[in-house]
Amino acid sequence: MAKGPTTVAAYMASLEPHAAHIVEQVRAAMRRVAPDLREAISYQILRFDYAGAYLYAGAWKAHLGLYPVYPAADPALEAAIAPYRSGKDTVKFKYNQPVPYDLVESIARARIGTG
Repeated sequence: MAKGPTTVAAYMASLEPHAAHIVEQVRAAMRRVAPDLREAISYQILRFDYAGAYLYAGAWKAHLGLYPVYPAADPALEAAIAPYRSGKDTVKFKYNQPVPYDLVESIARARIGTG
């Protein structure tokens, strides 16, 4: 198996410019939710850790995936997530459509428990 990037800097450098820009915006959204979160590479994608909770972000060829995004307790949040849901705990934001960074923040708050 080919070994991928092992640091956040190497991961970011490995991305196509359009994907890197979107991932930077997601990283900024995550820091707005939890300024002291930790970032690492796990499973060859980004892992955000905060107070024992985590959220992964993977930049793929045509989309950015967030994992795990379990069904939200808040029906309004789940309704907002629904158009992006792919499987029971994955959301995909396609690069050819605007990424709803406010929704990324809401997912982060629900997932890592900061609001």
